[in-house]
Amino acid sequence: MSKIITNSLPGSVKKSPKLHLFAATIFFIAAIFSTAISIAQSPKTPADCRSGCTSNDVQIVRAYLSNINGTALGSDYVCGSGDVYLSLVLSTNTPRIGVSIYTDIYTWDAAQQKPGANTNHPVSQCFGDNLKGNNNIVTFQTPIVWDCQPIVLMNTYTAWGTGNTNFCTGSAFQCGGTPSKCHSLLPGQFIPIETPSTTPASGSKCSEVAGSYQASFDLTSFESSMVSTPGSYNFTFFTNIDMASNHQITDPTSYTAVAASTTIYVHVCDKAHTDACSNETITLTVNPKPGLPSFTLTQPTLCGTSTGSINICQTASGMDYKLGTTIITGDGSAKAFTSLAAGSNPKFVVIDHTTGCVSDTFSCANALADCPTASASLSQRTTVTTHEPQQTLPTVKAYPNPFDNKVTFEVNVATAGDASLEIYNAMGQKLKTVYQGHLNAGKQLFELAMPKQQQATLIYVFRSGDKKISGKLLQINK
Repeated sequence: MSKIITNSLPGSVKKSPKLHLFAATIFFIAAIFSTAISIAQSPKTPADCRSGCTSNDVQIVRAYLSNINGTALGSDYVCGSGDVYLSLVLSTNTPRIGVSIYTDIYTWDAAQQKPGANTNHPVSQCFGDNLKGNNNIVTFQTPIVWDCQPIVLMNTYTAWGTGNTNFCTGSAFQCGGTPSKCHSLLPGQFIPIETPSTTPASGSKCSEVAGSYQASFDLTSFESSMVSTPGSYNFTFFTNIDMASNHQITDPTSYTAVAASTTIYVHVCDKAHTDACSNETITLTVNPKPGLPSFTLTQPTLCGTSTGSINICQTASGMDYKLGTTIITGDGSAKAFTSLAAGSNPKFVVIDHTTGCVSDTFSCANALADCPTASASLSQRTTVTTHEPQQTLPTVKAYPNPFDNKVTFEVNVATAGDASLEIYNAMGQKLKTVYQGHLNAGKQLFELAMPKQQQATLIYVFRSGDKKISGKLLQINK
């Protein structure tokens, strides 16, 4: 677990089933941070203390929002609806009795990727706790009001005493026992505060039409995945991160996705506290429906066999071919359904192993007179690019480039496999994972919405197997 983070996003933390802790991928709320913290009970500040901090013995290894007893806030808490408290987890190399802490709370500026505004109210207290080992929890007894934004600690000063007696002579902040018995964060350093939020949701379907990524979703079915009691909340769905009225989805019960991966943005508000809101995302994945394989028929003849066969010119690995209860597993070679009764008018389907998507039903009417040449054989994994020339390297196109707040990626791969598409800033920090998972052969479209900013240079990185493609994106606020 990181103790201190310098000029980087708050780190990832483990989440409970209905609790998502803001960290590297925290979702940012467009509201004004308002923290109500009472001024420290003592006029002393770190500036009043003797200089010369040389010890790292007591350190803050975690900061999180909690109830007054130090229990992390769960999914039953709605930001803005009540008091919360700041808890810290401390580590110490030497047993101590008492520790004094003085710190400031800052908002996290998503656009600039750095701490934002100071709340102007320090949190400070002297805790007469017994400290030993790595899991010492202290909770400030002055509540704060938190409005859903990501927050961090800065200007943090920790002091302690010597000996086996309680260092704290009261609850107010006090300086260290000696000049060396203290520790300060350097300017610019910060500690992320873990904060509760709604949970992101995701779902997948098979395309409704072969050769496309069209599928209909009921977005309201994801509400229970985002909060534990959806009936207590109002949900508004949008197609863009700006959540403007012209991007609102008017009928969320029947939303049609048309790309391999689509992000839906959701504004969630507590019905009992209309100013207590949070933003969340739903990731929709559409898996392609298997297409028509090339196949021929062997018909019964008057002077020959009384049965026939369906001859599949070339099966595809990862596909099953099912006729009745007979299943043929594809391996790239030609295969056949045999011993088919005359006049039975057989029908079969193709099933994708990975996604479970099932093709339309194919029958004698779809048969060819002869198998095509090898270069023209059809693969059931391809979608809109079935007849495009095969390639050895994947390709990635991003358009428009420069872009304002939305960009589309066109990814084309020759063979199916695990792949990822990620976005980084110019400093090499990962900002967004556009897609990660199994990618089918052929052309895929991915849309990404980014918050507007004056100008930013971004890097996209696509990985597929041992292949890697990267390129630059320029975001300009038009």
